[in-house]
Amino acid sequence: VLDGVMVDVEMVMIPRATKRSEALTAEHEPTLREQALTTQSPDVQVITGATNISYGYRASLAGAMREAGLWPPPES
Repeated sequence: VLDGVMVDVEMVMIPRATKRSEALTAEHEPTLREQALTTQSPDVQVITGATNISYGYRASLAGAMREAGLWPPPES
C-alpha cells in the first residue's frame, strides 16, 4: 500500500492440496492479481475452472485489504 493505494498483491500461501490446484493457482493468480490492482477491490471475477481458487483469493484479499484499512472503501 502506498499513499492509500494497493500497489502490489503477493500470495503468501499457495494451495497445494493437489498438483492440479497448484497448477491452477500458478496459471490464474496473475489474472486475479491484475484484476485486484486494477479495481482496487477484492471483488475479482471468478475464473471458470478455478472457482475455489478465485473465491479463496477474494476472501484472503478482502481480509488483507481490511487489515490495511483499504476495504470497505470510504463512502463518498
